[in-house]
Amino acid sequence: MGEITDLIFSIIGKAGRFLNARGKRVCFIVWIICLMYWTCRNYSLGLKVQTISTFISASLNVYGYITWGKKERRIPNPPEE
Repeated sequence: MGEITDLIFSIIGKAGRFLNARGKRVCFIVWIICLMYWTCRNYSLGLKVQTISTFISASLNVYGYITWGKKERRIPNPPEE
């Protein structure tokens, strides 16, 4: 793993932000994948605190994905005008 892979996952993470801004639930999946990469990368570099931080962030994204799924099931589509 190197700088090119870091760049790719940074770009994918930005795509996740774009998807979030568009209200797409898939953004959480994108972030989880990116954060799992960063968790492994930080661990391989010996960055313990950063490893824990990215793992917690990935876990929060799992929670966000589940929560958004429940919200989508509760809220009916607004009537079209």
